Amino acid sequence: MGRVFTGHHGTADARVAIKVLDVDGLGKGDADSFYREVRAVAALDHPHIIKIYDFGTLPEDWDHPDLKAGAPWLAMELCGGGSLADRGPRDWGELVVILEQLLSGLSSAHARGVLHRDLKPDNLLLARPVQEAWDLRIVDFGLAFETSTGRGDEGIRGTPRYMAPEQFQGQWRHFGPWTDLYALGCLAWRLVTGESPFGQMQTIRQLAQAHLRVAPPPLAPGFQVPSSLEGWLNTLLAKDPRGRFLNAAQAAKELQSLGLGAMLEPDPVSVQRLGLEGYHITDDSLSRKTLSVAQPLADTQQPTLADQPTQAVTVAVTLQDEQVEIPEIPAAEEDHWKFRAIDVPPTWRVGPWMSDRHSFAGAGLALLGLREPPFVDRAIVRDRLWTLLRETAESRRPRFLILEGEQGQGKSRLAQWLGTRAVELGVAQCLRVSHCKQLTAASGVEGAIERACMAQELPPRPLREQLAWRLDSEALTVRDLKALTHLLVGEEGLHTTGSQDLSVLSPGERERLLLRVIESMALQGPLILWIDDVQWGEDSLQLVQYLNQRADEIECPLLVLMTLVPSAVSEGSLCHSLLEKVTADRLPVGPLSLPDTAQLISDHLPVADALSANLARHSGGRPSIAVHLVEQLAGEGRLHDGPEGFHLAPGDELDLPDNMIQLWARRLEQVLGQQLNEALPFLELAALLGQETEVHELMQAGSEAGLPWQEEFLDRLDRAGLVTFRARGLVMRFADAQLHQLLLDRCRQSGRWQGQHQAIARMLASRFGEDHGVEAARLAGHRREAGDVEGAARAYLVAARHRMRLGEYDRALALGQDAEECIACLPTKSLLYFQLQALLGMLAFHRRAFDELGEHSAQAMEADELEISLLGHILASRWNRVRGEPEAAGKLLSNARSIASTASDRLAVLTDEISWAEWVGKTDQLEGLRDELIQTIGNETDPRVIARSYLASARVLKTLGNSEASLQDFRRAGRSFSEAGMPLGEADALNGGGRVLGNLGRVDEAVSALAQASQIYH
Repeated sequence: MGRVFTGHHGTADARVAIKVLDVDGLGKGDADSFYREVRAVAALDHPHIIKIYDFGTLPEDWDHPDLKAGAPWLAMELCGGGSLADRGPRDWGELVVILEQLLSGLSSAHARGVLHRDLKPDNLLLARPVQEAWDLRIVDFGLAFETSTGRGDEGIRGTPRYMAPEQFQGQWRHFGPWTDLYALGCLAWRLVTGESPFGQMQTIRQLAQAHLRVAPPPLAPGFQVPSSLEGWLNTLLAKDPRGRFLNAAQAAKELQSLGLGAMLEPDPVSVQRLGLEGYHITDDSLSRKTLSVAQPLADTQQPTLADQPTQAVTVAVTLQDEQVEIPEIPAAEEDHWKFRAIDVPPTWRVGPWMSDRHSFAGAGLALLGLREPPFVDRAIVRDRLWTLLRETAESRRPRFLILEGEQGQGKSRLAQWLGTRAVELGVAQCLRVSHCKQLTAASGVEGAIERACMAQELPPRPLREQLAWRLDSEALTVRDLKALTHLLVGEEGLHTTGSQDLSVLSPGERERLLLRVIESMALQGPLILWIDDVQWGEDSLQLVQYLNQRADEIECPLLVLMTLVPSAVSEGSLCHSLLEKVTADRLPVGPLSLPDTAQLISDHLPVADALSANLARHSGGRPSIAVHLVEQLAGEGRLHDGPEGFHLAPGDELDLPDNMIQLWARRLEQVLGQQLNEALPFLELAALLGQETEVHELMQAGSEAGLPWQEEFLDRLDRAGLVTFRARGLVMRFADAQLHQLLLDRCRQSGRWQGQHQAIARMLASRFGEDHGVEAARLAGHRREAGDVEGAARAYLVAARHRMRLGEYDRALALGQDAEECIACLPTKSLLYFQLQALLGMLAFHRRAFDELGEHSAQAMEADELEISLLGHILASRWNRVRGEPEAAGKLLSNARSIASTASDRLAVLTDEISWAEWVGKTDQLEGLRDELIQTIGNETDPRVIARSYLASARVLKTLGNSEASLQDFRRAGRSFSEAGMPLGEADALNGGGRVLGNLGRVDEAVSALAQASQIYH
């Protein structure tokens, strides 16, 4: 599959290793593995991870007898000291040095979402001969798995002697730092004893059984080690990941704490096996080959060591002919994760490296889009962030911080840095919640939890099992897990999978549940809840407000870190209102100075001073623009190396774009070239779905629009960094809001705007139907942009009713106003107009806006549709009660009774008649009205109507002094309100029932019911 050459790098004046893949027989999987390795290593900057200088493909005019044009190549640091397969430690001190270097490298990679998945002696090289110093490099990331995106081969891949149980099972949803730590445990065992824990196993089947079911043998070291090392190794080698160390930093801390009291003496067999005089670890093919599993084989077909020749090449070899039946994984040894606390140090500047990337001589231009740019002039902000994290961990109380600044000034980069550095040091976790301007199905807190648990695209039951596995089972009940499953699946998922045991959650219930999930996650260490672009996340802000109001009650080390673009928040908006209610520290992030911007550019890529100053002036102090300008010039092939750094060729004028949108236009043209016009309709459609979108929605919308799926274009944009994928490629995001805006502008200019929105609206209607409360707002927005104002108004009304039912009256009113604007465009007063008046009347009543109530109820009464007219009469009766007009209110209810034609209608009138009779003191009528109510309930199936009817009945019985019967009806009402997803009604039922319980002397039950009601009201 490939060869490795040595070469010389002129600029760096260093010898390099050059890996070249064999172009013959190179499949897409091989190319993907190559680019996965490049992407993984280029994003890492650690002294114990191999350094990449450049990559590319051999040019068409390449002339070499053994290497062909078009072959991918990779230039990297040359390690001249051999590998750990050639030379291992001779004593405990050397072993500790090796393990600490590997753990620090793994910690850095894991914090950046990269799992190696193929740790073994051959992939651990010595930078120089060991006589000089132990200086290891982790190499060969061809099997790397990106936990942040879910990218990586999900099959059964790895080297059999070092594979974790979850790798043998192909359980990629269980992959994590602990997967590499298992391999490290096998490796350490081999370094100490001369063979891996199950070295006596001779076939892959035997190894699989051992890794899944057999405990490691007693440790028999080849040199003296602390006896406590055995326990440390057994923790790494736990069958269930929950029994292992949670991350490499925790493993390193435990390693450093191993005492030298009781020691294990050298075992003669291990001493002989290690052969310490001329140290060389004996090897076999199961220690050096990479396994790929497809279909099961019979026992008689199991390959043995003799069948497998050793392949001593740097590129991993895939044993396509080895196919193994893997046993089922045994019952879990653990039922919750083991957390080992690490204190947040006073400063983030700890460890053998500074965690800041600095440009190194000779880095190729091809790496620019893959390497993280450096930080310049942000030390004070980072120190403040770190101090706040430390205070959060020490107080074990929530803290709230808003990083505010305009677009492109580095807010998200700072938040990402804090999360990465905290995870790297093992002192905290980070949960990123992303948003974009358009409402999409992929953003929000729920999506972040789903990704953190690697639970994407699972039906309800497997989803619940995955959540139970990943979240701490001690903190969440079965009911919590069911509710969280509903939250992630959504109503559409429940209806299509038949999981009707999961009830609808109200906002109050949602926030309480999410708090419990956050508390569960925080059991594994302090949690940074990073809410990016909070100005677009109203649901996330609702959660933040809930947490903020209860900060004194929450015992949880939680840092809520929000990034905000102040200019995107209009005064009077719901976002503005929510932000005003949140008490949080604010930390402004402004533009860089001109010298600092020039320094940033030079640190990212060594360019000549004059060019650096020019680019700095043009960027306006915005770091992201400065970085993109450099990358654009490199991508266009206009930068040339010279003694003073990269520069433009003589006569090449620096024609920089005037703004970011123009810059992204040039980047698109550079990446797609002559195929840009062919790709634009598809990319515009993706942009209309949002800056972030689910890939299956894009596929279906493309089908509705008559556009083919454009895998090739997306792949090129991905490699160029213009789009990113996560959730195993199921969610796509445009890299920058300005790139997204560019495509929206192009869509308008092309005349495709309405047609593309129509296609998306058809897709949404097909997926969710016309009455899906959650998705109706998206459907309405796309219909409105498509020019279908009537269809948009219908969808807005569905969305508004859904929000009203949940008690979110402000959001319901905003949606009602959107519907009103659409209805105003229709030529005549249609049914929609009167439906809107009834909705606005109900909202006016709930909001106690009684002047509006009179106007809207009068309009609704004029409707020809009897159901709307009936509601108008009921609302008008309530308005007259507010005005103190009992006779007018009673007459309106009499008229409503004459209109009522169905059981639902009669129940609606009866509940208000009972309220009216109680108000005017006509208790003699109450019993008759209640009897009529109970008789009518038997013919009703709508839980909302049933709930309101039982609530009215309970109140009558309470007034009449029948407390026991009243309590039963309050409870019936509560169950029906819960089934209907009406939290405020459920609170009313709990409130009424609690008061009855108090009258009955059942104080404890009364207090419990009233406390539950209070929680919902608040």
